[in-house]
Amino acid sequence: MNTYKEEQDYIWNALDDIFPSRLVVDLNEQIADLERSSIVNALDACGQNQTKAAKMLSVGRTALIAKMKKYDLLLK
Repeated sequence: MNTYKEEQDYIWNALDDIFPSRLVVDLNEQIADLERSSIVNALDACGQNQTKAAKMLSVGRTALIAKMKKYDLLLK
């Protein structure tokens, strides 16, 4: 009769076969990419007007500027 540990190992091995470790995703990186592209798109849609872009993104203007600094998106 299988022990709990053997059953657990079997399940984990089956999951590893279905979802190989190379498919592990960095959620923080994906969120950062989405946030950056959303900011760029909003700024483009608003003619680089930060106030309008902030409203479009439902964030305050200062929060938008902080995020633009974070992603090095400020115009130089």
